Amino acid sequence: PNLVAATNAAINLRKWQLAFDLSVRVVEYLSWRHYEDEWLSIATAGLQATRALGDREKEACALNNLGLALHAAGRQSDAATAHQDAADIYGRLNDRRRLGMVLHNLGMALTGQRRFDEALGAYRQDLEICRSAGDRYGEAVTLNSLTACLSEMGRPKEALVTGNDALSVWRELGDMHGEAQALNSLCSCLAEAGKLDDAIAAGRRSATLFHEAGDHYQEAKALVTLSAILYQAGHHDESLSVSEAAVT
Repeated sequence: PNLVAATNAAINLRKWQLAFDLSVRVVEYLSWRHYEDEWLSIATAGLQATRALGDREKEACALNNLGLALHAAGRQSDAATAHQDAADIYGRLNDRRRLGMVLHNLGMALTGQRRFDEALGAYRQDLEICRSAGDRYGEAVTLNSLTACLSEMGRPKEALVTGNDALSVWRELGDMHGEAQALNSLCSCLAEAGKLDDAIAAGRRSATLFHEAGDHYQEAKALVTLSAILYQAGHHDESLSVSEAAVT
């Protein structure tokens, strides 16, 4: 509540730079804790501040932040519009690195609308930018999103390739949270491919890593996925136990 109040106070006092700085600094916290209403409030304030400053680069950053908040709140069409507006600005500024980042986020919003072909196009543009820039972190993030998108499209073989590529990069980077995300995506792909034992192993490891990283929301989602696969494999008692852990 104090972070939201401070940002709004900065807006009311016309301290535009401070309002923008606050809106950007708290994104990761609000995202991990899934405070969507607070995130939307702060992101909207941040965008207002950048327009008062007349700073196009900061405006694109604020639009991207707002798009992520809208995506988290389930407003995918509005999220896609915000990300497209940000992409247009970064394109005009010739900022390839940030353009790739926004294209990735646009892909997430398009996936949320089940506009899969468009989402794949956005992800692949981002992947090309990341690889040309040597951005291994961005490459891993995009490979993971490609995996999830391909899986939802019913293309598990392709998804397994991108998923394993993502997992390799996350491990190379030593990023535990990214590894957990890749394993969670692979878990579903492996199950779709009929490799239930491998899927269960990936699901268990994913949930453990999310727990160790302190991301309890993603831990719960990983446990839900794992429970469904355990049930599919006939491990009904363990499936129930894992479901109860997800509820907790």
